[in-house]
Amino acid sequence: MKLTAITLILSLSLSAFAAEIQKTPKLGKVSMDEMKSSVCPIDSSAQGYYLFEKGATSFVYRNTTIREGDPGSDKGFQMVFKNHKRVKILDKAASDLGNFEISLYNKGLNKEKIASIKGITYNLENGKIIKTKLDTKQIIYEEKTDHITLVKIAMPDVKAGSVVEIEYELVSDFLFNIQEWYFQREVPVLYSEYWVGIPEYFHYKPSTYGYYRIHHNTKTAARTLKFTYMYRTEGNVTESRRHEYEERYQEKITTYFANHVPAFKKERFLKASKNYLTRMTFELEGTRFPNSPYKSYSNSWSDVSKELLEHERFGRALNRDNFIGNDADLIKASATNEIEMVQKALEYVQSKMKWNGSYSFLSDRHLKQAWEAGHGNSADINLILVSLLKSMDIQAFPVVLSTQGNGILPLSHASITDLNYVIAMVELEDQNILMDATDPLSAIDLLPERCLNGKGTSLMPTDLEKLVWKPPIVLRPLPRSP
Repeated sequence: MKLTAITLILSLSLSAFAAEIQKTPKLGKVSMDEMKSSVCPIDSSAQGYYLFEKGATSFVYRNTTIREGDPGSDKGFQMVFKNHKRVKILDKAASDLGNFEISLYNKGLNKEKIASIKGITYNLENGKIIKTKLDTKQIIYEEKTDHITLVKIAMPDVKAGSVVEIEYELVSDFLFNIQEWYFQREVPVLYSEYWVGIPEYFHYKPSTYGYYRIHHNTKTAARTLKFTYMYRTEGNVTESRRHEYEERYQEKITTYFANHVPAFKKERFLKASKNYLTRMTFELEGTRFPNSPYKSYSNSWSDVSKELLEHERFGRALNRDNFIGNDADLIKASATNEIEMVQKALEYVQSKMKWNGSYSFLSDRHLKQAWEAGHGNSADINLILVSLLKSMDIQAFPVVLSTQGNGILPLSHASITDLNYVIAMVELEDQNILMDATDPLSAIDLLPERCLNGKGTSLMPTDLEKLVWKPPIVLRPLPRSP
């Protein structure tokens, strides 16, 4: 993201940012009342509860000195997310509340990283508060996929009566989505607050979920960008000159908060907890930088379809040469009708491919490589199924969706970031037959429970020059064929 043709240095006052969150209790300053607490003030049955959780998202400019002729030195904005939470453990059975997990995303040269993590466990022994600090050995980095790393934190010396506290800072190159915020947890939350400061150059759409009221107040603050540009005069190859000037802008600051949020109680037949938790998300709608027109990032589902169908690991993967060989012809010859052909194709992929447990709507590698390896993520397997069906002259399409654990797909506004899964679909005898080959027990009219989450959208990747977006597909088990 660039501000102007002449590149800039951000001189955003850190003291101003700190002033906005100065009410946050300092790490290490736990009270005796918190230590002596033996029952949650808002739920006497709770085994633990959040004393508070506070977050803050701000924008900073990454470079300090920009040099003429070095466009790579202008790296634009980064997003800084800070989280500070304090949790009371009332019962040994709630010791898991002392474990935390942070997800980091990376793609190409862009990444998310942890800038700092601090944590303390407090215990009351003989009337004194004993502190045990988090050690780096209790922080594990686990690569979940090629693009996602999980940071797992196990707080030390956690037991009944403990108070655990953690504070971390995450720096992200990705500006399309401000960090999601959960006001509700699996245990009661006495106070939750999210501070978001957005420069006027960015326009985000906030979305709220759940049933408990989120309060907010908004104000603006004047900020100053200090621009520094290093250059050489004509004929001078050694001496650099610098040009500095300031540009003022407005920052929109919104504080969202909720008090006494009850624990989220997961019902036995509740499909997706995330759909009902009180939380907020923010998606980039557009940007307007100085001396530049407004750039919209709002997409329709047709736009998303076009992006996916042109993606190297989605639509273009389906349009490569057939890699399955004569197997498609053999399956086709062994079936007496189309429905049997579809069934045999599904069973064939199920027998040849093993799911690695990774959810994705994009393949991890070329489908031929996944096929030869015999394993892959959900996209590898189900795009292979679509490819096989197409080789058998059956009208098959991928259907992208959001699984239960990822939340309902918000069809009112299209966003590729809300997707995390893909299945196969065949249009046959006026029916949409949905299939998922990752599960060896699934059938042509039965999807795994994780996929039954509202609606998905189907794509026709047969011709990239003639894009087709079909209406949303209801994700439910279909009636069994006779």
